[in-house]
Amino acid sequence: MKKIMAVVLSAALSMSLTVHGFADDLSETDCRSFTNVFDNGEFDEVMGDVKGDYFANEAGALSAYSARDNSDSRAYKLYRIISANFVKELFEGTDISELISTDYSWMLPTPNSVTKVIRNDEGKWEAIGYGEISPEYTGDTILYDKANSAITEFLADSTEEIRDVICIDATALYFTNFVCVTLSSGGVYLIPFGMRPDFTGLTDGKMYSVDEVYTILSDTMGVSFGTVTDNNAGVQYGGAGIASEPPEQTVPLPVIIIPAALIAVGIAAVVIWENKKVGKRKAK
Repeated sequence: MKKIMAVVLSAALSMSLTVHGFADDLSETDCRSFTNVFDNGEFDEVMGDVKGDYFANEAGALSAYSARDNSDSRAYKLYRIISANFVKELFEGTDISELISTDYSWMLPTPNSVTKVIRNDEGKWEAIGYGEISPEYTGDTILYDKANSAITEFLADSTEEIRDVICIDATALYFTNFVCVTLSSGGVYLIPFGMRPDFTGLTDGKMYSVDEVYTILSDTMGVSFGTVTDNNAGVQYGGAGIASEPPEQTVPLPVIIIPAALIAVGIAAVVIWENKKVGKRKAK
């Protein structure tokens, strides 16, 4: 009898856990359900346009996404900041739509790379480069599983609902991309994914209020943390870098000094030689 009771109890507990896990899966927020993050129709268009593209093929994006169900896609739209003080202006109450671009790129992460795709002048989608990532270092690549878990955990203790979600490239200012979550009350929260969390003090995949992000960046980056020129706002791509856009190269100082010194020595030798010739002529 005791054995029968134990089996029944074990089965009941197992069923309870199974149902609980299934309910959690159903209730978890999915950023892909917001069209500012992911759009099925447009994504199909993107993949059609980049089919056979060199960078997309080199990065493995074509093979990774051709057989993937869109509902399980890692791809996302990425808007860029146009504000020189993005977090500060959010903190002061400026609407996010005034601080970001109207155009966006598509980012196509795989386990080993992330490909950047933009719409070209002809209206077609085109891969312009890719950066390498790894399971140990994903850089500023936005990860749905972390973002979804952070939002779900936050909503579990809140009566709020999500009004919108959008992904933002703020690497030019903070070495970080953000998942920006706007709630039904109008409150804005940021989930960072950064190249230098050790420098910014922001934990990747954690959901912060704008006030919290502003305070943390003020402490870690100082009074100038939001300063950037119009020329470089939103132009960096983060991660391991985009293969089609190499970083600017600086010329080592010795390369400049040594040739200059040799030229100076040569000029001095010529001057001395000429002076000696003049001296000889005068002596005669």
